[in-house]
Amino acid sequence: MAKRILVVDDDLAVLELLRRSLGSAGFEVITARDGAAGLLLADAHRPDLLIVDLAMPRLHGFDTIRRLRERPVTERIPIIVLSAHVPDHMPRQWMGTVQLCLTKPFAADALVAAVQRILSIGPAEAAG
Repeated sequence: MAKRILVVDDDLAVLELLRRSLGSAGFEVITARDGAAGLLLADAHRPDLLIVDLAMPRLHGFDTIRRLRERPVTERIPIIVLSAHVPDHMPRQWMGTVQLCLTKPFAADALVAAVQRILSIGPAEAAG
């Protein structure tokens, strides 16, 4: 069974790029355009990993991550922050909360490799 990834980003081009890149690597990809929708989808679909932008409408990425960590159903899901506005260093309260921070623009193949590494699976395992 393919690992499920939830991508939360307000940029349609980023969502499509990640849907194609991660999908081609064998992952099931679910997308949300803001943090509030991301929370609902995380509860409903129980993803294996989340990719979260920081600057989003309705619910900022930091607030989204905080709420994910407060919920028993999502508190242990690995998170990658993918944003044009990643701070030089994450605030102390976020240390240990996310597995990786990547800055936009990004290389899709490097992101796919990071996802595989975080989930500790190789490309063949991701495919099924």
